Amino acid sequence: MTSKLVSISTSVDTAAVRRNSSSRTVRRIRQIAAATTALTFVLQNLAWATCSDNVTQFPDPVASPGGFIFGSAPVTTFMGPGTFTNTMGSVWVPDTSTFEFNDPSQPATGGGHDWVFDQGTTTCKMFDVGPAQGTPTSWAIPTVAAPDCFFLPIVRGSTTIALTVGNQLQQVQIGLFQGINGVPQRNDLITPTCDPTLLAPATDPVTGLPLNTPLNQLGCSISHGVATDAAHANSYLFTSGIRSGLSVVLLANTAGGIDVGKVAGGPDLYTSATVLNQKIDTAVISRDGRFLFGASSKNGPNVYACLNPLGDPGDPSQPIDPFYVVPSAATVQCVQIGNAQQSRVLGMAYGSDGQLYMANNANVTSFNVTPAANNNSLIPFPACVLASFAKKGPACTSVVNDTLSLGVGIKAETQAFVSHGDYLYRAIKGGPIAQFKLAVDSTGATTVTPRNYAVNLPNVTGIGFSNTLNAMLAYGDPSGIGAPGTEVVVQLPICEDIP
Repeated sequence: MTSKLVSISTSVDTAAVRRNSSSRTVRRIRQIAAATTALTFVLQNLAWATCSDNVTQFPDPVASPGGFIFGSAPVTTFMGPGTFTNTMGSVWVPDTSTFEFNDPSQPATGGGHDWVFDQGTTTCKMFDVGPAQGTPTSWAIPTVAAPDCFFLPIVRGSTTIALTVGNQLQQVQIGLFQGINGVPQRNDLITPTCDPTLLAPATDPVTGLPLNTPLNQLGCSISHGVATDAAHANSYLFTSGIRSGLSVVLLANTAGGIDVGKVAGGPDLYTSATVLNQKIDTAVISRDGRFLFGASSKNGPNVYACLNPLGDPGDPSQPIDPFYVVPSAATVQCVQIGNAQQSRVLGMAYGSDGQLYMANNANVTSFNVTPAANNNSLIPFPACVLASFAKKGPACTSVVNDTLSLGVGIKAETQAFVSHGDYLYRAIKGGPIAQFKLAVDSTGATTVTPRNYAVNLPNVTGIGFSNTLNAMLAYGDPSGIGAPGTEVVVQLPICEDIP
């Protein structure tokens, strides 16, 4: 897909920032401020609509160029210090719950729970605390043990065994574990649902085209054709671990008792030599479930992909396999597909436009989008991913996205980078959280529209979105060094109203 970028010009100095250089640090902060102010000028004449709570209006970009301001309504502190440490975000997992602990005297769950990627404990499901049948006002962390929390294996090498996959005997690499106490890093979620009425041979009565989608094909394959919604379908949390690699954790509704919602199974590790022990700390799943991406903020700019991480459900225009099973992660192929430029990858997000966006230590890149944009010399994304598997090596080439980078030549480190709906959110070190709308036109081109979303937040380490709270959550570390228990959770309205 091509990208039509909203141009942002600035004449600020773009010199690289060195650590322990106060003058250069000040220069970098001024540079970020100038660039993000430019976002306001681009958009200052646009009118915003009501936010998801149907009450809040996004701040006027002239009166409040930084967007929402921490310390001023409606931005509030949801959780104060004393609970979390260097939290890398959260995901909201839909489930069959109504009230916490199945007790009407407890707060309403909104049909799901938040799973938080805390680095002081591990990834856990939060228990809602608050008024009876009302909106939660806080969280309680469960006992740090299965099934409401999970750890990842510590891998020390690998070995190869013979394993029957389908009807064929294959040589499969497995990891050698030396404990299961690894803490998950940045994770991503998918919940494949099933609408049997869309399955082949159903077609659109006007166009004659199949109604089915790859994700519905996957969801119906997993459920064997039984209709499932997000609350009842299994969810899959794709995790990253510095001392393991990429894993998938099944989240399924608990059978009963006072524990409600989905609970975690054991992690299934993708043991391909390509991704094993690569210090991967970001995992991102494509929205159709076809590709699992991984990268590291500690081990270089390489980007990896695993093909069909929940198995290959087949062509959506064909019937599902009635005997389908999600395969062992050990049988899944993974390869390096390219790199994000610079020296490391600080975050990745898969956009609603079907593009993978990568935040390195200086800017944001994406893989080559169309042959026309590259003089027909490069393979476009996602075809380059399949080409990487065919050649067993990288076939994708990254290019800088100037809008997501906050301007031409601007260099700024990313603290958090996530996708939500048609939007991307990027928390800048020493700067704001910036919001970007992705809009795809009839030609397949993406227009990226930016604005500042929030300022004056404590050092943001992660971002999440909670359906229970109907809020965006910014995890911030006032200490700036990951001091234990200092993290705060800031609650902001969800305003995805850019025209």
